[in-house]
Amino acid sequence: MHARIAGRTDHHRLALAVPGGAMRGIVTAGMLLALRDAGALRVFDSVYGVSSGAINVVRVATGGAWDDLKGYLDFARRPFSTSSLISLVEGLRFTDESLAVLPYSLNVVVTDVDGILPVWWDTRGRHATDVRQLLCASCWLPILAPHPFEYANKRYADGALLLTHPAEAAQADGATHVLALLSGAEVPARPHVLSFGRRVLARGLDLWAPELGSAYLRSRGSFQHNTGTATESGAAPHIDFLSPTSDGIRVTYWTRDPAALLAGAEAGYSAVTSMLKARPEGAK
Repeated sequence: MHARIAGRTDHHRLALAVPGGAMRGIVTAGMLLALRDAGALRVFDSVYGVSSGAINVVRVATGGAWDDLKGYLDFARRPFSTSSLISLVEGLRFTDESLAVLPYSLNVVVTDVDGILPVWWDTRGRHATDVRQLLCASCWLPILAPHPFEYANKRYADGALLLTHPAEAAQADGATHVLALLSGAEVPARPHVLSFGRRVLARGLDLWAPELGSAYLRSRGSFQHNTGTATESGAAPHIDFLSPTSDGIRVTYWTRDPAALLAGAEAGYSAVTSMLKARPEGAK
């Protein structure tokens, strides 16, 4: 990434993957603003966002500023509900034109409920109205919604249900290098014991579509990633995970305190600026 920022070209396929995490999304929003401010967002060939991470990538890529993070603060003041979610998405300021001129593919990850598989849609060339629908689908949390989100005669739900991290989508698309942002300290891994809450959620998902809950449980921590040397063509990509500082880690899925949320965004911003200053060995 440092080489591309410096203007050098290569034959790699560089992707950025941004997870969700409800209110923890404000952390990755800060990370994205730092990447854009440093001129680093433009070096990626493709960007993948899921849930609140999808909202963030569309917001920042189409010109959103630090002040736009007040959308998270407004959302935190309301009861957590699908209507609040829709209001958050409708408050995003982007147009058909701002989507059309993006220099990279910007992909919104959703869960196809009836197909029982994750899918992602490139927003370039799509109408802003359609992209808002996709963003709602990507954030459609089963714990808030009694039914799946319907778009274009199909049923969708939160994009993170069948993916441990959107870096999996980048891997499936053939990326050779992935910068995978984290809204907390943890790197995706298979849990030793599936929690009671996850098992309850799985039973609810089976009411939406048979076997959807089972697929959800199988997907937890199933992501196999390589964080060593970049691999040869056809092998798993090289993935670098970037987590925030301690202030960002304090933000939970349902944090409502404005000061804690803004501290999380600042922690995300700081994590990226520190990464960009720490040039890799051999870089010029």
